Amino acid sequence: MIETEFIKNITVKKIIYYSEESNYVIFEGGLKDSSICIFKGVINHIQNGDVLDGEGVRRQDKFGYHYSMSYLLVHIPVEVQEISNYITSLKVSGIGAKTSFKIAEKYGAALFQYVEDGTPELIDIKGVSQAKIDDLFSELSETVKVRSLQMFVTNLGLGMKLGAKIVDYYGDNAEEILIKNPYKLMFDIEGIGFEKADFVA
Repeated sequence: MIETEFIKNITVKKIIYYSEESNYVIFEGGLKDSSICIFKGVINHIQNGDVLDGEGVRRQDKFGYHYSMSYLLVHIPVEVQEISNYITSLKVSGIGAKTSFKIAEKYGAALFQYVEDGTPELIDIKGVSQAKIDDLFSELSETVKVRSLQMFVTNLGLGMKLGAKIVDYYGDNAEEILIKNPYKLMFDIEGIGFEKADFVA
């Protein structure tokens, strides 16, 4: 029996193939133990350096071993050092490595909930102006937004291929549109008929 694995912190090293039409991707990914593996799956947007989480199975074909992923999501850091490194990598003016660590140490993963809630005024770090916190939130909001949308369409049960099409078509408005009028899918997204739209509803 092939076991499904949940894999965290996959760093995209090299994109071997990407289809803009289907969002199918093949890439070399680095794991925390420094090993490099081939991953195949579907994701809306991907570039070298992205860090992803996902679930999949290890398979073998004529090219060797690879992971066939049932889904791939933008990784949201949870450990203090990881969050600190991520904030530093955003290169927000006035927020360097030391300040990043202070923010990560004080708020941890809850920082991303503040970002999702749109409440930068609740972040209080000595020596850091509200304007700088606002700039940080602006940078973080894109990652949180993408992750939230990916989780939403994944939970619809339509599969990652159709989910990717939905996010590509509707963009940031995907969740709102599908909650208000899921039957719109029948007219906008190829491969979705009444039965699937009704399932979403």
